[in-house]
Amino acid sequence: EKARIRVLAVFTWIVFWKVMASSVLENMSVDELGDWVREKGFGDEVRDAFTDQGMDGEAVCLALATTTGPDCLRDVIPKYGIRLKVYRSIKETMTQQNDESSFDFHPASTSESTR
Repeated sequence: EKARIRVLAVFTWIVFWKVMASSVLENMSVDELGDWVREKGFGDEVRDAFTDQGMDGEAVCLALATTTGPDCLRDVIPKYGIRLKVYRSIKETMTQQNDESSFDFHPASTSESTR
């Protein structure tokens, strides 16, 4: 019974941290996301494209969830090459957030957990 409770507790923490990681991007305002795009080196033109379309972090996450690949940004960034690079930066940021929010959990060995 204690082992099942421990597994459930670990699972709950993992889910919590994964949700927190994705929410960093998702919680960006239109201006914050626009500034992030500019800071990534895409310039004011791409920043303006995001802000003119009202793209905040939640909208970007919805776009990623509804359309596969860089085409999720087609209406915001018509130039394919730039769209590919912005898409890659967004995906890399989400991956980094997930990596940074993960933690090392080393449960007690089986022999310890049965004591």
